Amino acid sequence: MPADPRPRQVSVADWFDTDAALALAAAQSPLLLRCLASRPHQPMLWLGPGAGWPAPRPQIARLLALHGDGRRYAGDLCATLPLPLANASIGTLVLQHPPAAHAAALLADCQRLLLPGGVVLLVVGRRVCTSRVLHPGLPLWAAPAGGWRGLLADNGLQLRAVHRFDPGLPLSGACVVLEAEKRTLAPIGPRPIRRLAVQVASRQRLKVT
Repeated sequence: MPADPRPRQVSVADWFDTDAALALAAAQSPLLLRCLASRPHQPMLWLGPGAGWPAPRPQIARLLALHGDGRRYAGDLCATLPLPLANASIGTLVLQHPPAAHAAALLADCQRLLLPGGVVLLVVGRRVCTSRVLHPGLPLWAAPAGGWRGLLADNGLQLRAVHRFDPGLPLSGACVVLEAEKRTLAPIGPRPIRRLAVQVASRQRLKVT
């Protein structure tokens, strides 16, 4: 059943629809697009917190862009979690400011969607920054129990880099991108064959006898 095209109740999370939030979305896009440029041939999924995220929409052929509250999403498709996409079908996933209340289910679904070796770019507010002191009520600072890094690790997503935005806007400098990779256990390889010289020697002994 299609999700409501406006997938959020009126709440503090509606800050992401304000002009200040859309300016923040535009400020975050250049860095995120540079990260995506290193993986141009893989399917991409962009999950934003509001209808104007990403701003502007990237001109990428294999990009699916959705926005929602962590449970219900609209945009290129309307759906609820789990998203109606195949397992291991996404190479790179951008996740901007997900709600802490649904973060565990959302990260688990992201892990399901990622290809082995796939990357998630998780945009969250910094734990220590001036903007957090000046604007303590913003939803940018919401975090799950154990923190975002702990939640990534719990879902088999290994942190490999932390990117910082250009602090052109006060709130832009208050956010970071946690880049994590989906790691999987390598299968046990085939049994090594015997060295060719040993095989030749064995055949020669058989001929002599």
